[in-house]
Amino acid sequence: MRILPKDLQANTYHTMIDGDLLLTTRIAYDAFGNAEYIGKSAPGSDEADPCWLIRKIIYDDNQNPVAILVCAGEPDFKQVWNDRTGLSYS
Repeated sequence: MRILPKDLQANTYHTMIDGDLLLTTRIAYDAFGNAEYIGKSAPGSDEADPCWLIRKIIYDDNQNPVAILVCAGEPDFKQVWNDRTGLSYS
């Protein structure tokens, strides 16, 4: 069964293993090699489709993670992974 973005948005995707949703995960790194963006979506999702939950990790001057922000301040599966660097986070 293919999980559609609308299923994620409606919270109807409940298959879990060891307490973790079975989602595709993408990670993008900054110039220091730190994970900067983390995206999750249904397996088989295209990175150009608006079906991703994207979070941004903020680091201090010593490269220690200090915050994890969500795109547009909303934890929704409706962002485009390919657009992650131009989106706002809070």
